[in-house]
Amino acid sequence: MGGNVLKFPSEDTIKLALADLYYSQREILKEMMVDVEVMSLSLNNWTSAFGQNVLTASGHWISRGFRRRDCVLEVYVLPLDERVNIIALLRDVMDK
Repeated sequence: MGGNVLKFPSEDTIKLALADLYYSQREILKEMMVDVEVMSLSLNNWTSAFGQNVLTASGHWISRGFRRRDCVLEVYVLPLDERVNIIALLRDVMDK
């Protein structure tokens, strides 16, 4: 079988890489949105294949070139048996 052994990165390495990617993409998104004057927000609540209560917040706008644009702004994994303050979550999205 040969002496080649494929070594996967550690869990910590993957977590750090994903966090770095998340924050770098968030900065790019902030730069894109500097010229956005009006944005519509939508929320989508669903249950994952693992039984988690997931809420996504998406933004929708028209670009200067009159193209329809949208993106996921935030993803929350919410408690299953608790009430959630949706207004507070929207404020969190807008503050980021």
